[in-house]
Amino acid sequence: MPQKHPSTLVPSWDSSKETTVPRQKMKAPDLEDEEEKGSEPRWSEAALEFAYNRQELQKFIDRDPVLQILRPRQIGTPKGPVAAPTASEGSSART
Repeated sequence: MPQKHPSTLVPSWDSSKETTVPRQKMKAPDLEDEEEKGSEPRWSEAALEFAYNRQELQKFIDRDPVLQILRPRQIGTPKGPVAAPTASEGSSART
C-alpha cells in the first residue's frame, strides 16, 4: 500500500474551510426611551415605608439584649390590620 505524504493528510476540522456568519449590526437604544424609563419610580411610597419599617424592626430585634436571648423570627407579612384581643366576660384573667 503506498504511503501518503504527511502534508496531504488533512484532519476533518481543518480551518481552511471555515464558514463565516454575517454579523448583525446592533442598534443603540434611543436616549429618549432611556429618559422615560429612568423617570418612573421603581418603588411605591407604601412599599418604601414598609421596607424601611421592617428593616428598623429587624435592627431593633438584633440589638435588644432580651430579644437576642429569645431570638424571635419574622414569619411573614401581616395579612390584615392588627388589633388587641377583646376581653370577654368568661375569660380566666381578670383585672
